[in-house]
This record gives sequence, C-alpha cells and structure tokens, in this order.
Amino acid sequence: MPPLSFLATLTHRLALFQEGHLERHVLPVEERRGPLVCLHGQWLVDFSANDVLGLGSDADLAWRLWRQVRPHRLSAGAARLVSGDSPQLRAAEAALAQWCNTPTALLFPSASHANAALASLFRPDETVIVDKAVHGSIRHGLSAARCQVRSFRHNTLPHLQRLLTREKAVAVWTESLFSMDGDTPDLPGLAGLCDKHEATLLLDEAHAFGVLGPNGAGLGAAHAPIRTIGFGKAFGLVGGAILGPPAIREALLHLAPPAMFTTALPPWWGELLLGVIEEARRREAARQHVAQLAAYARSKFAAAGCGVHGNHHILSLPIGKEAHATAAAHHLATRGYLVFAARYPTVPLGKARLRLVICAHHTFEHIDGLVDALSELPTVHLDHIHA
Repeated sequence: MPPLSFLATLTHRLALFQEGHLERHVLPVEERRGPLVCLHGQWLVDFSANDVLGLGSDADLAWRLWRQVRPHRLSAGAARLVSGDSPQLRAAEAALAQWCNTPTALLFPSASHANAALASLFRPDETVIVDKAVHGSIRHGLSAARCQVRSFRHNTLPHLQRLLTREKAVAVWTESLFSMDGDTPDLPGLAGLCDKHEATLLLDEAHAFGVLGPNGAGLGAAHAPIRTIGFGKAFGLVGGAILGPPAIREALLHLAPPAMFTTALPPWWGELLLGVIEEARRREAARQHVAQLAAYARSKFAAAGCGVHGNHHILSLPIGKEAHATAAAHHLATRGYLVFAARYPTVPLGKARLRLVICAHHTFEHIDGLVDALSELPTVHLDHIHA
C-alpha cells in the first residue's frame, strides 16, 4: 500500500480529533463591549478572554493612544540588528525594566516568541529541567534547541530536588502563575534549590505580569534573574519581552535566531506599549478589584459544591471527559456566558476542564449568574466538578 500523501494524513488526523471531541473552531466574534462579546447576534458575558485590567476594551484609552501613535511610520523596515531599532522601542524597554526591577528588557512579537528565543540559547550538551505543566512554547523551544530536557512533577519541589541531585542542570524553567489551573509554585523554595545546585531559575510570568506582585510587576523579581512576560493577558494587547541582566540581552541579539532575524516591532507599537505601561502602572484599583472578584468567585463555587482550582484570577473547574467539557461550555453559552473548554492538547487527555479568567470589567453579578448557570448543568456532563 503506497504511503498516504501529506494532506491525506492531515485529513485523517483531523478526523481523529473530531471523533475524540477535540475539534476546534474559530468563534465568529462580531463585536466586543467591555465584558460582553457578540457571537451569532447573541451577547455573552466573556470569561474566556485575557484582558485582565480591562485596558484592551477601554475606548477612551484607545483614542488617547491612537493620537500618540498616528504620527509614526508603519514599519520598522528591518530586523533590530540591521536598522529596525527606534527610540520608541528603547523607551518601552526602559519603562519595562524600571517597572519590573530588572536591568534590561528585550521586546518580542509575543510571549511565545520570547520563550522560543530564550530556549534557543541552550546547547545540545546542556540540561534544562522544567515543570511538567509549563507552556507549550517552552517545550517546543527547548525541543528545537535539541538540549536535554527533564521534567519534574507539577509544583513538586522534592521531585525537583532529586532531579537536580542526579542531573547537572544549567537551568530550571517554570511559571509564576500557570495558565490552566491558575496555581503558583513555591518561588522562594525554587530559588533556594536552584542556588544550591547552581542552576539558573527561568520564570514565565505571562499570566502574573501586570496583575500580581508589587504594583503588578510580577511575582518573580526577587527570585528569578531571567523572566519572560507577555502583554496579551493583563494588557489585552500583543507582544512579549525577556527581562534579565545585560548578558542575556546581548546573548539574545548574538545567538537567538528569533531575536536576530525577525523584523523589528514598528515604532508606533513601541509608542503604544509605552502608553499602555504607564496606564497599567496606575491601575492599582483594577488589580484590587480583580483580586476581590476572584476570591468571591472561589467562595461561590465552593458554596455550590464545585471543585475549583486557582489561587488568583485564573480559575479552573475540572470535568474530565472532553465531550462533557464541550457540552458544559455549550450549555453555559445558551445561558449567556462564554467559557473556554480546555481539552487536549492544551491539557492532558481525560483532564478536560472549564477555564475562567476574571477581569476588571466583570462584576459580582456576572459571577453570581455564572454560578447559577453552572448549577443547572446536567450531572452526566460532570466527571469531577463537584468537590
């Protein structure tokens, strides 16, 4: 039998996804207004989007920033190392470094791009130990670097200690706030282990930056010398950055293909980011409101008998079967709530869950309504959701 063609193989793989209730569709979003999103003419309260501080949906902020970015040219014209640099990018990087209490920052088109660039610095003869639940961009980046990768059980320091004792690792890579379960590691414990075994701690702060830590500067400044951040979560924007000592910035510009060969972000984007940074630093009230809403949501879910994971603004309701998670999300949509059903490959097979993001534009009434809608779910759709 002749081998299947490439396209035929892909078609077969996609059919398997559909059979396993793993198919995905681009939602035809028609309009957004604050916490609301319009799909097929129906307005839903959106608990799926990352715009935690409400900056991305702030029309007044958008108008003020538009007037600032309008005079700038559309394109950087070249890679950063050629002639794509600009005063606007340098100013945004300086503002980030100052806010996050780090010597330098280097901007990238996304947090995933930043993770790939950082991963590319490792050599094939070097070993990196990662938390089993790290973001896929970290794993893909390390795979492309062809370095040796070991995994420790999620947030389990004794297992990490055993690996560090057995392996000569140059780095340990984890997240300060995990994107699917919303939990946080023991950062002082991690830093202590890394110091003891002379391994550098790398921290992905994409979901914590802007929301958690002193003035929203993240959780890891006192623990990890090298961090990656993203602007698509707290800011509702796009882009990312690597924070660290000058040696990391120079190494990225000399050794990391994603930093060396990518057309630079345009000047207008640097101006936009600088304005968003200045606004985000002032939004302490929004950060406090998000924390209050998240605590309220956890208490409401617990009172309703639902098992809920998450220490901060990301909450996860474990369901189990992929088909049940999809059905639960569909039910909530009919009640006016858009919730993401996380399934493989985002999470392991059989570990499907509903994932919620609490944002500053949500209200206590929105959470009450969501919990009420969740209580109407048929029992057959819930493997693990009830505590």
